[in-house]
Amino acid sequence: MKNTNSALEKAKKFAVRILKLGTYIKNEKDNNEVVSLLIKAGLELGASLNFAFENEFNDYIFETLQKSLEWAMSINFYLEVLFAGGILTEKEFASINSDCEELIAIIAELLKSIHEGA
Repeated sequence: MKNTNSALEKAKKFAVRILKLGTYIKNEKDNNEVVSLLIKAGLELGASLNFAFENEFNDYIFETLQKSLEWAMSINFYLEVLFAGGILTEKEFASINSDCEELIAIIAELLKSIHEGA
């Protein structure tokens, strides 16, 4: 599968950014509820992509990538809520949200290529 190493590397870096952002928000702004969901989703996204790419010849890759897409879209929503609620500045939001949208596009492209190849 093309772009798997690149996508997995981006997902790992993104998960680390989400973890650091969540820790910063918890320490500086004390907003634990949404941040806990954000951190969970960031880690689950990375883990599900890792599973998909480590097991790319199994029967569940399409479903695993679909789950990854769901996690990425959840992260996008949480980021938008944190921005709208004034927890994230425009600069903070724009920086991490662009990475999230890039991952969504990559995962969607991978799903499309699998679907078309089926």
